[in-house]
Amino acid sequence: MPQTVTIDLTAPMLTANQGQLRFDTSKITSGYLASHDDRVTATIESYRGGAPGDAVTWYWSRDPFAFSDDDIVSTRSLAAPEIGNSVTLVFNGDMVRARGDGVRYAFYRLTDRAGNVSSYSLAFRLDVAAQPVPRVLPPPRIEGASGSASYSTLNPLSATNGAIVTIPAQADIRPGDLIAVQWAEPGSTGAYRTDQPEAASPLEFRIPASRIPQHFGKTIPVYYEVTEPSAVELHVSSRHNLTVSRVSGFPVVQCDKVSGGRLPLSSIADGGRAVFTLNSWLFMATDQFVNLEVRGVNNASQLVVVPVLSEYPVPSTGATISAGHISKADLQRFKVGTQLEIRVRVSFDQKLSWQSFPSLAPTLYG
Repeated sequence: MPQTVTIDLTAPMLTANQGQLRFDTSKITSGYLASHDDRVTATIESYRGGAPGDAVTWYWSRDPFAFSDDDIVSTRSLAAPEIGNSVTLVFNGDMVRARGDGVRYAFYRLTDRAGNVSSYSLAFRLDVAAQPVPRVLPPPRIEGASGSASYSTLNPLSATNGAIVTIPAQADIRPGDLIAVQWAEPGSTGAYRTDQPEAASPLEFRIPASRIPQHFGKTIPVYYEVTEPSAVELHVSSRHNLTVSRVSGFPVVQCDKVSGGRLPLSSIADGGRAVFTLNSWLFMATDQFVNLEVRGVNNASQLVVVPVLSEYPVPSTGATISAGHISKADLQRFKVGTQLEIRVRVSFDQKLSWQSFPSLAPTLYG
């Protein structure tokens, strides 16, 4: 029995003004995107010949006549309520920024299920200035540090309760901005990031004292980042290069068998030992490590080194800690009548470097 085959050769037809898109503005700025959910929307007011299976492809181009598939924004099928009616197209902010500033043209064409395509719509001209405007963000200052706006030196003794980083009043900070301060390179030992300002000042941020000793004798960057509401990109300030001075005044190791600068072997029972302790120190923390060794010469005037502690984790803070011991037998390896050096070094930066503490130097007696 013969069957009737219908071939659709009629393309969707654009309406008045060649179906030009309707925008609510012809100027697209970073401010516009920030206040419109980081997107631009346009409307196809209507078209003729709509049917299920219709799709729309829309473009964002530098030229309304010379363009290619690279200028396509997207293609999508139309929902049932849109067929032959108003259609909303979205141009997201990432695409707008990626394709640069300047004059741009937006247009579209329709395709039906049979593959018939409409003419291109009349292009809508837009002036685009969507790239984020650089902020003027001078380097921060560190309270108590001496130097210039970009370089200074901090004596840790002036920051035993933490260091205050201050954002300059002339920084381009706007309502709703989120500020975060970065202390040292992210991911490095002793680095710290905070977005919590001091209660008394929204432009002051405290770096805890526990993040200062890792930087003794080093220079670190200090800067801040500003995030706008509804924006993805960060505005990064100029860097302040801060040198953290070394600290002196660390405790001298103590030995229970040393008195008046003398360490008599006779004060130690056979099989006994001399015990070492260390008093607490500024910036003491349990993420620090201690090395201790006893050094001297033997009867042949050769150097003898007896390790006592090696990378020993500080067990507690705020009180005297045990620092190991040396046996009488090991002490007898040294020449009587010579001076010993009980040497202590402490690492504040996860064993990357070692700070020397004052040595104890008793004379060994028989």
